[in-house]
Amino acid sequence: MKKNWLFRCFQWKVNIITALFLIIAFLLTLSRISVVVLAHQRQFIEHWLSVALKQPVKIESITADWMALDPGITFNNVIVKDQVGQQSFVSIKQLTVSLDIIRSLLHWKFLPGRLAISGVNLDIHRQQGHLQVRGLLPSQDHLTVSNQSREMRVLLNWMLSEGNVLISNVDIKYHADDQKVYFLKNANIRVKNNFFTHRISGGATIDGSSATKISFAAKLDDIDFSDSKFNAKVYVNFKNIQLDQWANSLWIKPFLQLAKVRDGDVDLQLWADWKKTKFTHIQGRWRIKNFNMQFLDAKRQINVDDVLGDFIFNPENKLVDIDVKHVLFALPKLYRMPLLLKRLKAKLAWNR
Repeated sequence: MKKNWLFRCFQWKVNIITALFLIIAFLLTLSRISVVVLAHQRQFIEHWLSVALKQPVKIESITADWMALDPGITFNNVIVKDQVGQQSFVSIKQLTVSLDIIRSLLHWKFLPGRLAISGVNLDIHRQQGHLQVRGLLPSQDHLTVSNQSREMRVLLNWMLSEGNVLISNVDIKYHADDQKVYFLKNANIRVKNNFFTHRISGGATIDGSSATKISFAAKLDDIDFSDSKFNAKVYVNFKNIQLDQWANSLWIKPFLQLAKVRDGDVDLQLWADWKKTKFTHIQGRWRIKNFNMQFLDAKRQINVDDVLGDFIFNPENKLVDIDVKHVLFALPKLYRMPLLLKRLKAKLAWNR
């Protein structure tokens, strides 16, 4: 009797597991067929996206594929135009959306898994302290700065509400106040969102005679866009900053009235914290190599072979702690032999 009962229990378990596998296989097959069918419904998807975005959307072609275990649809050459359909303000080479099968089954509705955007060109203009982004937002001249800020908050809110977002192959043209134009090539951003925590990472290359590499990572939580509140920890790493290329920038030029930077490479790491939207502190680690500065009278110059150090800035007490280590420098017109400074600590007051 007991053996028959155990056998029936085992048989029930086998039947349940078999049924689950059959259901999952059926759903996978159904999702694969659905993806293939949707791939041939370009006009329907264009109309659906146009209604959802309230802007005309054009798609050149649609392909179906699998992203790991999830089916996905790739939209090629997506163009979002203005409301009259004359001018395009968003152009994306590839937009891939995957279907999260597990979450879709749990909630019994189609839910996207990962979103991948590839190939975007952005124009960023800085005017009177404000940034205008063209190429990702409808930032024509008739939109005010407040409207653009609202659109940007909507975009960020959307990115932080998706599960995983990958943006790659982004080229950015930055127009500074001093009319200089800086190019960022092959920028990429990865966003991973959980219930209350958002992790953002990425990198880019600053185009120039010697490319500067930028990478960053950020962790955000307790975000409230309606009240503009958030907590954040940010890390930024700069590799191979060319000082002679940046010496004429508006924020450096006032400090170089009597001298000109001719050479120098900088590596810089920054860590910064915000709590309840309030900036709490920033600390950094830097290294300068092959630095050369020529005074305008052409009689004096400063050469620094290698110098590294740390700094911490706290806005509460408005003090900057600087710790400089291992400075090997030369003053050719004053002293023939190179000078070595083992360590230097300083504390500067910030009165601005």
